[in-house]
Amino acid sequence: QLLEELRRSRVVEEMKEKVERTLYATMDPVVAKLATEGRLRFEKRDISIMFTDLTNFTRYSDQNRPDVVLEELNAFLGQMEPIIDMFRGHIDKYMGDGVMVEFGAPVDYDRHALLAVLAGLKMQEKVKGLDLPWQLRIGIATGSTIIGMLGVRRQAYSALGDRVNVAKRLEEIC
Repeated sequence: QLLEELRRSRVVEEMKEKVERTLYATMDPVVAKLATEGRLRFEKRDISIMFTDLTNFTRYSDQNRPDVVLEELNAFLGQMEPIIDMFRGHIDKYMGDGVMVEFGAPVDYDRHALLAVLAGLKMQEKVKGLDLPWQLRIGIATGSTIIGMLGVRRQAYSALGDRVNVAKRLEEIC
């Protein structure tokens, strides 16, 4: 009986480990930790939002094989993600070749605007050093937003409000 209980316990532990690996691979580890601890809440506060997008990427994706496109895009994102992390940005979502990032959420940083701008500058600097068939557009806006977990069954930590829209529009007109 004890042996059977230990086996069931082991199966539960293995399942828990798989779920945690999947959670941390698909969600920002800080958000995952705060969510599992029940410490994420809806709130209104000032943060900085960054949107990025690659110019001519649609044409590039139309002219190349899917595996080449995804390999190149993932290689590019692999260059950008450490920069975003270094400046404490939260990658909200990937939108094709674009990225939405919050600075100052989920963890509040007093100098989130400076962190966002420095991340953008460092990203542009990195892009100039790479041999890419496209350029990077960036839009950043700072101000009051609503942040928290969105969705019912399938949830994601995100921001909404006018400042989010302004950041996206700034990126689009770059």
